[in-house]
Amino acid sequence: MKDSVKNLSKFSGDKFSQEFMDFMGEIGQELQRRKII
Repeated sequence: MKDSVKNLSKFSGDKFSQEFMDFMGEIGQELQRRKII
């Protein structure tokens, strides 16, 4: 997973990478809230 994020940041830049990580973090919080994880 980390390697794919690094590859994304190479192609799309740090701004996209940061937004992607924030997005994944929000999904993780929502899943925990719903007790799926």
